Amino acid sequence: MQGKLLAILKSNLFTPPNQSLKLTLGVVCRSAIVGIGPMDDDVGRSLISMMESDQRTLAQLVERGEIGPLQPYHPTLREIHEANAKALRKIIDEMGWPGIPQVGESAAEAAWLIAQHAVFDTDFMSYCADLLEDAVSKHNVEGWQLAFLRDRL
Repeated sequence: MQGKLLAILKSNLFTPPNQSLKLTLGVVCRSAIVGIGPMDDDVGRSLISMMESDQRTLAQLVERGEIGPLQPYHPTLREIHEANAKALRKIIDEMGWPGIPQVGESAAEAAWLIAQHAVFDTDFMSYCADLLEDAVSKHNVEGWQLAFLRDRL
């Protein structure tokens, strides 16, 4: 059972395919046209680091058999999710939703994952979904992020 769960978690069922960190000319041009400032590399690196910690911890807990479909929310995972959500809330307060023009594609995906895993605070998840809706309408994030988050709510 552990092997199957780990395979599912490593598959694209829980997280969309990593689309790598690609900064296209279109994103650079859109940023310049709409007056968005330069990308915030520190925020981007921070978001990616939080996502990596989340995913690494999840994989370790599954490998050790400490987490599974019939087990309660693991306290270590909850602690990480709470800390990440708190950090994302601070980022949002300072710069709005961290979309592709602001932090790059991988970091924008990391922001979505953090919001997606904030299951202990559905008000925050809903707030993030509203921000994502606006970001999608401006083509600052991929539409699947909004769909996944709304579906989880």
